[in-house]
Amino acid sequence: MKVLIAYASRYGATQTIAEKLAGFFPAEAELVNLNEQTPATIEGFTHIFLGGPVYAGRLSSKVGRFAERFKDELQKIPCAIFLASLAQGARAQEYLEQSFPAWLLAHSSSREPVGGAITLSRMGFLTRFLLKKAAGISADKDVINYQAIERLAKTFLP
Repeated sequence: MKVLIAYASRYGATQTIAEKLAGFFPAEAELVNLNEQTPATIEGFTHIFLGGPVYAGRLSSKVGRFAERFKDELQKIPCAIFLASLAQGARAQEYLEQSFPAWLLAHSSSREPVGGAITLSRMGFLTRFLLKKAAGISADKDVINYQAIERLAKTFLP
């Protein structure tokens, strides 16, 4: 088994989620932050996790571009998708279903909203200001759902 965990993370919360997911596959997982690089190929991977955060109600564009670039290959490999968001419950599920292409949702073995986190000290002034004005967030917040991450991992665990 060779697992690719492709994700986009700007402030670290989605990276934390991806690293936790990789912990279930210690020898088999390769982590790729799509904000830093895009793999030239996904050939050789037997399983793929793809996920990213919601910013202002939209999935990170790097995740969408990855999915479209490798659409044909992804449809031949077992995939699972995850969405990092502060939204919970039905709203988180709605974000997930609106964020990923229909073909990927249909193909994915598992789809999980996995919570998220905000660490204001990692953000610039303008982002902190907008979070406070638009979302009323003025303090760090962590709602990462470790049980959802484990459920996601179990999709491909033997």
